[in-house]
Amino acid sequence: MDKEQVQKKIKELEKEEKVLAGTNDCIFKSLFTSEECKPVLAHVIGEVMNLTKEYVLSKLSFKPTEIAKERYYEHGKITDLLVEVSDKVINLEMNKETQDELRQKGRLIKNTKYHYAIAGRSILMAEKFEDAKEIVQINFDCINRFDDRLVIAFKLMDEEGKFCLDEKFTNYHINMEKVKEIDYNNNELTKFEKILLILQEESKEKLREISKGEEELEKMVKKLEEMSYDPEVIGLYDKERMDKFVHDVDMHYAREEGIEEGIEQNKLEIAKNMLKENTDIEFISKVTGLTKEEIEEIK
Repeated sequence: MDKEQVQKKIKELEKEEKVLAGTNDCIFKSLFTSEECKPVLAHVIGEVMNLTKEYVLSKLSFKPTEIAKERYYEHGKITDLLVEVSDKVINLEMNKETQDELRQKGRLIKNTKYHYAIAGRSILMAEKFEDAKEIVQINFDCINRFDDRLVIAFKLMDEEGKFCLDEKFTNYHINMEKVKEIDYNNNELTKFEKILLILQEESKEKLREISKGEEELEKMVKKLEEMSYDPEVIGLYDKERMDKFVHDVDMHYAREEGIEEGIEQNKLEIAKNMLKENTDIEFISKVTGLTKEEIEEIK
């Protein structure tokens, strides 16, 4: 995305009085790793895990989000957000896909795999098994995957629910759709629910309305607005959207055609369409995997 396109995107957001939603991975990460939003992150973790915000905030530290590969040819595994709170390692994942997308992409299977990988790393680093840290995953689900509960905790239990195989392994799922339902029915929102609603909202007017009178939430909204008009963040946001688009199209061709040629041909079509929009050749090369020479040939 060149400078002209970035400015165009910023002007569109300004005209529509909107921001980039916090459900986007790069916005989610940038928001919660900012100093201004640490208290908000601590509140979310505390609410989900039944800890005080003050305790979480005093112990909170950020960890590298890349997980070690199991095979040398494997793609890098990058979690959305990884933090440590005393003896707890907490992986936070934003799941913005629809039910169909979740089934097709296996997103939740991937998230569970991350959870196991982090747990395994913790055990290996501990001198004794009992000294291993508690491993927690918190999933922000933009659709209702289970039932009407706002937060559901999953543990490794036997089929009758009598015994827990590992008390240090917990997987939480937050029903983000439930919060929108509560707001739609004009019910009063808790601070936790307001945070979840802010992550999903794009309207600046609505965001200010939700956060009014809550200093920490007002800072969260202000940070969200700042990031939405930051050229660097806009570039990351656009690249993420294009990466997802290319990946989804590739998978479609792989399923429908079953041949590598289908994927390569579609990359050429994507490149052609991007050239029509005067997209920078270097950026097209990054998102399609085509060389600059290949792109020049189809101009």
